[in-house]
Amino acid sequence: MPIWPFSRTSAPARTPTTDLITWSSGVHTTGHSLDEARAFAARRGRPLGHFAVFPSRDAGPAGLADTWWLPPRDLGEMISVAVPMTYDGGSLADDLSEPLRRMAGALAADGRVCVIRLGWEFNLANWPWHVTEANLPQWRARFAQYASLFRAELGERALVGLNANIGGSQTGMRPDWAERVWMPEHMHWAGPDAYDCYEPYTTDAAVAAHWNGQHGLRWWSDFALAQRVPLALPEWGVASGTQWAGHRGGDNPRYVAEMHAFLRYHVERGGTVLLDTYFHEREPYLRSDFDANPRAGAEYARRWGPAVG
Repeated sequence: MPIWPFSRTSAPARTPTTDLITWSSGVHTTGHSLDEARAFAARRGRPLGHFAVFPSRDAGPAGLADTWWLPPRDLGEMISVAVPMTYDGGSLADDLSEPLRRMAGALAADGRVCVIRLGWEFNLANWPWHVTEANLPQWRARFAQYASLFRAELGERALVGLNANIGGSQTGMRPDWAERVWMPEHMHWAGPDAYDCYEPYTTDAAVAAHWNGQHGLRWWSDFALAQRVPLALPEWGVASGTQWAGHRGGDNPRYVAEMHAFLRYHVERGGTVLLDTYFHEREPYLRSDFDANPRAGAEYARRWGPAVG
């Protein structure tokens, strides 16, 4: 199986096509529902490039080693895995080499390319692995340790990246944290999780702020280009639930169009996009699913449908 076709220095050669989605496009579904993932692909008329999964964090080290979430092969040639740097109730002081090695071994046996979101949303204060000024050296050491572990098991099929949150808690990220945690020998892509919130993409001013603000969309494109790695959008979605009440956009097709514009903007600048993952969540806290948001769903089908852009 060929390794995912890009390098740090250049975009891959592409066969001429009318399809503007030149990257792996996938989904995460409520409760890791495989049926919902298949229905999502059928509804948009485009097969899934990958399925995004979250290992258990609430059962200690044993939970991290349990690969119940490993998706079947019809859900894409790639897997996106959000890998915690500790479990719920744990800390960076806990050495998770053994359960993570078992996880990596299962992924290696599967044979697909794996996008490893190690320590995803590292700037969120409610994650037990979040970066602070005090723990930054320890965070870097653990990241390097665990990234090396996945590389040792999967070789070049382990694509480990730097994944921040760009939502409401992004203001808690210090201006130089991305640069200070960046380790080119262990990080092979970069990109944010970006939902329609704080403030929603419903006014020209809010859209401009998301594009041009500190650690905004344009900044992440610049950062990926500067580091000569692909850009990723590992989580994105509209928000109609209870979370971010008063600061989320609901059934907002403009946000969907802006996320497509963000990825196309990066490609048109000469960059490579690794993946985008729509977070199709039916739970009340988010309600990003397209049954609850039909106008956004129609815009998504138009932008992400077969051989369209």
